Amino acid sequence: MRNLLIPTIFLLAGCGDATENSVQIEPEKAPIPVFSITTDNATINQLLPAIRHLLPGLDKYSEQFQNKVIEQNRFLTIKFRIPDNAQIPVEYMASGHNCFIEINDDQTGIKIPKSACQATLFDQKNVLPDSDYWVYFYPDDLAYKPYDFSLMPDTERIDTVKNYLDKMAKTIESVQQKNNWIAYDYPNYGRQFRQIEYEGKRFLSQDVIQPYDSCQMAGSNAQIWWSEQVNSIKQLTSDDSKKIDIALKKIEDIYDAYQKNAADCLKDIKSAPLKSEPREILPPTPDNKPPRAGCLMVFKPEDTTEWSCPI
Repeated sequence: MRNLLIPTIFLLAGCGDATENSVQIEPEKAPIPVFSITTDNATINQLLPAIRHLLPGLDKYSEQFQNKVIEQNRFLTIKFRIPDNAQIPVEYMASGHNCFIEINDDQTGIKIPKSACQATLFDQKNVLPDSDYWVYFYPDDLAYKPYDFSLMPDTERIDTVKNYLDKMAKTIESVQQKNNWIAYDYPNYGRQFRQIEYEGKRFLSQDVIQPYDSCQMAGSNAQIWWSEQVNSIKQLTSDDSKKIDIALKKIEDIYDAYQKNAADCLKDIKSAPLKSEPREILPPTPDNKPPRAGCLMVFKPEDTTEWSCPI
């Protein structure tokens, strides 16, 4: 019997879980391809992560792209060639094409002129309606450095606001006049309006008093106006006229707030900012009175009061 038990023990050991000292070798995973291009162009190097975030096919098929170069044509452009023998879905009809990724002048989005290249870079056909469609970056992928208006001449400061408000107004107008909506319009406009909101924060400063917060509020309300329309689609398309009226009223109120903020912004920016003076934060006082002349009250979330005082 003993001679029969020994093989049985080995058999059972081999049929169960791996023994403590066994080594399981996992197959090596191929590294995930990442599109890269060698250039000393600072704009390309800065925006390439944002471009890759928008275009899943750019990384996915990057190892097959050839002749990658940077060109300055009408727009700053990334150019590459898809070879004839590329292992890319045949329905994209991309083999043999030269592809172009064009960056707009204010560096907020890109355009891909060829439908075959669009399909390859989105890894999906018919995402965009045509070759002139601007695709906007995710706002979190961009940098928004606060303006230092104390260093700007009056004309530059005013022109900065005019350009911002003009871009905002044109974006809103394009929504109001648009009739032929496609699925991609909704996330694309969402990114564009959030860019506008983020850009508005550039008008804020580190000072307690914000002379141009109306500009920031204009951008914020423009974004809220867009979001409210998207969120109200169910009410706006219902058969209940009361729900439609309520939704429309809310959208109109937000639009009115945006217009007021924009008008205030244009008025406020005409006044040069006060020269900032060095200040320090002092703790609460027992009698809740300023510790010295010129101190401004600063409210804290925990319902305490600090003081911002000139040094």
